[in-house]
Amino acid sequence: MKRYFNYHLQELTVITNAADSGIAVDHCLSIELLALIDHLWMNHSVYLDGNITAPPAYQKKYIAAIALTTGNVNAKLRAARVRGKLKDCLLNFMSGMTSAGIPKSFHDLNYFQAWLYRLSDLDFQQPEVESAIHAALESLNFNDLSYLNFRQGVYGGKALPAAEKIRYLKAEKARLMLLSETPVAPCRPGWPSLGFMLCGWLSEEIAAVEYESRQVAGNPSMPPQKVPLNLSVAHLACFLKLLCCESVPADLNLTRLFQFVAGHFSAKRQKNISARSLSKEYYSTTQVTAAKVQGMLQQMIARINRLYFPLVAWLAAGAALGFLPGR
Repeated sequence: MKRYFNYHLQELTVITNAADSGIAVDHCLSIELLALIDHLWMNHSVYLDGNITAPPAYQKKYIAAIALTTGNVNAKLRAARVRGKLKDCLLNFMSGMTSAGIPKSFHDLNYFQAWLYRLSDLDFQQPEVESAIHAALESLNFNDLSYLNFRQGVYGGKALPAAEKIRYLKAEKARLMLLSETPVAPCRPGWPSLGFMLCGWLSEEIAAVEYESRQVAGNPSMPPQKVPLNLSVAHLACFLKLLCCESVPADLNLTRLFQFVAGHFSAKRQKNISARSLSKEYYSTTQVTAAKVQGMLQQMIARINRLYFPLVAWLAAGAALGFLPGR
């Protein structure tokens, strides 16, 4: 059944894209094509692949249909008494979802509609509006990285005595563990759930606070001199993630790894790295950061080829110049 209905959805998408590309198609037929796509989603959504990119014409129609709700939520968010970073995170998400230049899947559109309707039900004038927003976003499995970063900052910025902070973080982790077990389709299907990512980060945060508390109580000796790295904290965290994914560290205790790296290395623009900041970047690597690390790795591979596999390097250089032996 899934193959059958997805075949129809893909074919309707292709035909609608062709109509949108300037191929002569009757306007009434275009309307009917969009109506057929709507029919599939309303009646057979359980069989459909939400990761298929929606045709631009369908995206435009969908966004127009929820424009009033979008405007209302936008206005309420701008007037709400919440932290600026949270407000920017949510407004930027809305801007990206309503932008015509950004391709969106059917899942993106359906999720955005549910997201809007959930937030539109909130009372933005209530004193605890920020807590209400967090509860709504948790129920929506809003695993957007900018929101994850905001939540990490909120937890990390709690000015509490060590013992009290540990109790608070453990209580939050226990609550979020129940949340991560709820099967709600996430905002970003390619990422783990919001609850899972926050629980992982909280585990590292709890361990870091406990470690710092023991260090203060034990009056540790002078720390070792740090090795300066020509890397940002984000790039260093990305390298650590790659090493861990390949099981290079024999002991995959991330807490000890973050503490060791923070204690023995300094970043490009940050002399003192905290295990906390490494943990935060480890769990929220962006595509921009990954692209920079990818470039460095490609340079390393090219250097290995030049040093140890000169024939491979020579062939690669010849291919880049449009020359191959024997031609």
